[in-house]
Amino acid sequence: MQHKYWRLVLVGCLLLTLNACNTKANPSSIHDPLLNQSQWVLAKNVPNLSRPITVLFERGRMSGFNGCNSYSGNYIANEDGTLALGQPSVSRILCSGVPSQTERDYMDKLARVRIYALVRGQLVLLDAQRKPLLTFQTYKPT
Repeated sequence: MQHKYWRLVLVGCLLLTLNACNTKANPSSIHDPLLNQSQWVLAKNVPNLSRPITVLFERGRMSGFNGCNSYSGNYIANEDGTLALGQPSVSRILCSGVPSQTERDYMDKLARVRIYALVRGQLVLLDAQRKPLLTFQTYKPT
């Protein structure tokens, strides 16, 4: 009986592996070269923090600092300007006051992002109704 169970598990794993190999990326999905390997710092409505709010886009992965914690997740930038951000994972450093509220506000806005635009050297992240949520400028750490 146990032998049959492991055989079924093995066949199931094999089928999942074969299915994953046949999955093709959407040809319209790209990692915009202007967005890829670029680091940005929040440029509008910037709270007074000891460290700037940032986002880095690199080969389908985004990461940054949200005012209290570091975060990272996946992204897909499409030719039509849509931007799909995966659910980010966030480090769990305890913050209170301004950093804590800033983190909540930033992560809430990030979750609503659906579109991106590069305008006059700035990265603007917009919601589905094209309302600007977050505006960044190029970040060059010192």
